[in-house]
Amino acid sequence: MFLLFLALATVIWALAKFSKESTATVSARLDYVNSPDTISVASNTSRHVSFDITGNGFQFLSYKLKEPVIEIDLSAHYQPGETQVVIPNPELAKLITDQLSNNTLVRNVTGDDLVIELDVMSTKMVAIKLDQRLSYADGYRTDGSVVIIPDSVMLSGPSILIEALDSVVTEPLIETNLSEDFAKTISLISPESDKIKYSTLEVDVQVPIGEFTQKILSVPVQLVNVPPNTKVQLMPEVAQIRFEISVDLYQTVNELDFEIRCDFSKKHGEAAYLVPELIRSPEGLLHVDLLTDKLDYLIFE
Repeated sequence: MFLLFLALATVIWALAKFSKESTATVSARLDYVNSPDTISVASNTSRHVSFDITGNGFQFLSYKLKEPVIEIDLSAHYQPGETQVVIPNPELAKLITDQLSNNTLVRNVTGDDLVIELDVMSTKMVAIKLDQRLSYADGYRTDGSVVIIPDSVMLSGPSILIEALDSVVTEPLIETNLSEDFAKTISLISPESDKIKYSTLEVDVQVPIGEFTQKILSVPVQLVNVPPNTKVQLMPEVAQIRFEISVDLYQTVNELDFEIRCDFSKKHGEAAYLVPELIRSPEGLLHVDLLTDKLDYLIFE
């Protein structure tokens, strides 16, 4: 019985204590809502506000257990073209009062007027760069260009952040011992700022793989810029060229697909030789090397 009466007395004392009105300082979080698409709240804008309230102990206890959240409706205060929104201190106090309990009296909001700094939002299309780390089985190579779908991404965010970006990089694509075509979906590396948004977060990568072999051809050399009434004889009249080519295309490429020239006006002083230059070669070849680095010549007047 003693413990029962003690408990009842404690409850009655607590009710009497917490029912009394008093004044205390409370901190609340500011939540900016309904932001127009053309702006965002800058990171240096205040996210908390402190103020004095007059209320009972139960209200103070609830605010201590859970920080109150005050919503600031930007659409009600923003005017197009503005770079900041200013809410006077008395108006802010009224906003806080309206969103707290009806029995709570808000006073002495800390600081001056609430200044909400704004970032102007913009969009920009940038290229996607593939971070590829591919290795191939012996005799195999990429047969054509690696395809990225899509090859660009639309960025949206604060202008000051967007302007500094000219590309977006993928997560590393690591594959080894490749010997056949493959495709894979990989993610883009997340932006450093959570204010920047991507129009897509993933891309499809297609890598064509083919078997390659080496081929050597002897290509006739064209002689240009020979003075009038002068006959020049190259020795030999061909230059060797070496390249790697897809096995499927091996029979389709011959010496007529190349153009090699020697410019007589660039002859090396008294030395009787000319340096051949590769002018034209087919697409799709790898490691094209001109094996002949110089050609001798004779002049017949």
